[in-house]
Amino acid sequence: MKEFVFVVLFFDKNAEESDPDREWPACFSVKGENYQVCYNWGKHLSETYATDNELEILSIELEEVESSKQYYDTLPKLVVGESYTDRQIGW
Repeated sequence: MKEFVFVVLFFDKNAEESDPDREWPACFSVKGENYQVCYNWGKHLSETYATDNELEILSIELEEVESSKQYYDTLPKLVVGESYTDRQIGW
């Protein structure tokens, strides 16, 4: 299995324009068969969270773990196809 770091940037369209937390990133590690499978799983989780919380997704990136080593140890570790709570994902 391959492992990647998934990064999504959310936008809270209901927050005040002056709210500094109106845009915020979420990051987690995702392990799966290949890049596309991991990307699709992370996107699915992000879109579900965005829909449930009336957020927009501004961007999505999937990075090699090697390029994210400086913060990798602190990230939630997910596996494609398994269920996780919002708290486990770290939203």
